[in-house]
Amino acid sequence: MKTCFKCNTAKDRTEFYRDPKMADGVVGKCKACTKADIAAYRRDPIKGERIRAYDRERGNRQTPEYDRAYKRRYPEKTRARTALGNAVRAGRVVKPSTCQQCGAGGRIHGHHHDYTKALDVQWLCQPCHVKAHRKYA
Repeated sequence: MKTCFKCNTAKDRTEFYRDPKMADGVVGKCKACTKADIAAYRRDPIKGERIRAYDRERGNRQTPEYDRAYKRRYPEKTRARTALGNAVRAGRVVKPSTCQQCGAGGRIHGHHHDYTKALDVQWLCQPCHVKAHRKYA
């Protein structure tokens, strides 16, 4: 057990992020307080804009070599994603604005249960998409 210095609540050590530089190996602020602080920082009009500008500038960190190797390694995934993207752009497939599983809005992903059926997808938000892939791991 460890007490968070921010909320002053005793919690299990798994509720704290690891940090090998700290004497006990975990940071002094619990995960919930850390996430709340980060969210508040990003909401700040001045500080948050600096972070958003950094996020936009760094973009996709994958190198062209990585992308080529991934496409060679997973050709069926690449074909399915390309076909779906083309179908959405052409209007043959309509991408909904909400998750089919939980109803959340925002950025929606097409989840393929079978890559041989490129246009047969379930439209999911990021958290639901991660959960769907964890079922297969």
